[in-house]
Amino acid sequence: MWYEIIPSIAIVAGITFALPPLISVTSYACFGRWNPPGLFRFKQDFFLHLRDKDLEGPLLFQDSEFIFKD
Repeated sequence: MWYEIIPSIAIVAGITFALPPLISVTSYACFGRWNPPGLFRFKQDFFLHLRDKDLEGPLLFQDSEFIFKD
């Protein structure tokens, strides 16, 4: 019925219009600029990040290296 659909549409519209300003304000509070930092702006950047960070195995096990010692 219409009374079930209208609240759902209102929630989706509210999230759509409320999140971008909230993200901008949070980003300004954390980083001092209105736009969040582009960590992986280009597709290749993410793979370079993985290459640099994942040299010793999965990131999950980097702090527990003693487990895999021979």
